[in-house]
Amino acid sequence: MSYLLNYQEGESVLEPSAGMGNLAIWASAAGARTVTNEIDLRRRKLFKHLGFSPTAYNAEFIHDHLPPEIEADCLVMNPPFSANGGRTALNSNKFGFRHVCSALERLKNGGTFGIILGEAAGLDTKTGNDFWRKLSERIEVKTIIKINGREY
Repeated sequence: MSYLLNYQEGESVLEPSAGMGNLAIWASAAGARTVTNEIDLRRRKLFKHLGFSPTAYNAEFIHDHLPPEIEADCLVMNPPFSANGGRTALNSNKFGFRHVCSALERLKNGGTFGIILGEAAGLDTKTGNDFWRKLSERIEVKTIIKINGREY
């Protein structure tokens, strides 16, 4: 995904669900100004060792928490597909979709994004089709690459 996003030196990249840093590290290596967020304390500590200064917000609501001056040329993320940190008894794709929608509020006009979502977000599902149709009213989706879960 990093290759496709073609990070440029000096551009701003937001990784709101940073996890172990497998996506953000490539943007940083390319010279991008990389803003990271990770709610899990153990993972945030790892990020600090990698030279990042992660925030600790629930990325489902990242737009509401980040300072207004943070806008991204590029958004890269692998949000929880359907989990919400144990706030509800059941998982639902709406939680992963909220991560995406909130983060996209920080993407500059004309910016690029790469997002890894679960199988239920595919165009061949009602849930996924509805999500992408609504999203396409706000942004231009150029491609969706489907990868078998066994490969991930």
